[in-house]
Amino acid sequence: MKQTKFMNRVDLKPLRMLTLVGASLAFFNHASFAADWDGRVMEIERKMDVSKNGTFQFSVPVGSVVIENHDYSHIEYSGTFKAKNSREADRVFPRLEEKSGVTGDRTEFVIQWKGRKAPKSSGLSGQHRLKLPKAIHVEITSAGGSIKMGDRGGSVVVTGSGGSIRVGEILGPIKATTSGGSITIKDCGGDAALNSSGGSIKTGDVNGSLVANTSGGSIQVGNIAGNFQANTSGGSIHATLESQISKPMNLKTSGGSIHVRVKPDFQATLDAKTSGGRVICDLPLKVAGKFSKKSIHGAVNGGGPKVTLRTSGGSIRLSEI
Repeated sequence: MKQTKFMNRVDLKPLRMLTLVGASLAFFNHASFAADWDGRVMEIERKMDVSKNGTFQFSVPVGSVVIENHDYSHIEYSGTFKAKNSREADRVFPRLEEKSGVTGDRTEFVIQWKGRKAPKSSGLSGQHRLKLPKAIHVEITSAGGSIKMGDRGGSVVVTGSGGSIRVGEILGPIKATTSGGSITIKDCGGDAALNSSGGSIKTGDVNGSLVANTSGGSIQVGNIAGNFQANTSGGSIHATLESQISKPMNLKTSGGSIHVRVKPDFQATLDAKTSGGRVICDLPLKVAGKFSKKSIHGAVNGGGPKVTLRTSGGSIRLSEI
């Protein structure tokens, strides 16, 4: 496909406009940043049109990201990179490059290291702010900083390597991953897949299925309409199921309690066991085998999908909403 180049040179200070001529247009621009920065600070501003129901991909190698909504059909970006000193700025800033492009209804804006290889001990920090239409789908990545966004009307994919993730109410599905912080989202209108290597996970209601995994924190969720899977190595798990599950549910923690609230007619085959507390089931239960305060195997309301609950450091309870 023939490519149309809109920018011959990428300046740091001026505001640039990338205009979509048609749905079939595709262009990609790779450009190093001009050697233009003030001491140890580099400022960047960009502006580009985006399809009303399209997808916007944004990625930066370091820094926190804040996303706000506005009522216009374009995206505005303003960002700041800071080096330790002017000498470091002269060394690391020339290693940054920009990749921007549009294919159909997909708009991409990426700031990355040349060759995707970060300089040794760059010590770079950054702050990035985006303003974009609420309805579009977003894919946001920061390799070193927190990510925060308000309510979204489309799907959300967000990835962070060094900070927390906070998202408002989402009408579509979400996939959020961080290796160094907590994940907090409000109500979600679709499925949610949340993974953290070092923090807690907290959500409002999820109008779909939820998979939540963390290596270092608690998991607390509101009403879940679909199926639920959760695993944590360092905290409690608390959830409410507003509907009957159709698939097996597996909740596991190595350092906290498990409490699941369900409707009175909830049906399941319960397999619950703890080595550091008690197991309590407040619903009608037919126990299979030997009864124990630390484990329960049996049919809840006649039986249903298998519900496996495991903890090494707390109590387990299945109770009514």
